[in-house]
Amino acid sequence: MDRDLYQNQFHLNDTEIDLIASLVPKRQFLIKNHEIAKIANLEVDRKSYWLYTNDPFDNRKRAEASRSTDLRKAFEVLAGEPR
Repeated sequence: MDRDLYQNQFHLNDTEIDLIASLVPKRQFLIKNHEIAKIANLEVDRKSYWLYTNDPFDNRKRAEASRSTDLRKAFEVLAGEPR
């Protein structure tokens, strides 16, 4: 990430920039207001992940899975659930 860009664009201090750099992609995000910044953790079940993800790699995987079966079964397969 471009630390200077983020720092200037979002008015972040050095600690907040370090927090952002340490975030786990797709699982954590920074919530900030004028007084405090906190890391929030996103917890979703595997089926919901596949329903709501919008990552190009995941979109391709979802499309491939749904070509061979109906969408409900595709989500079950992607989520690793037994049929």
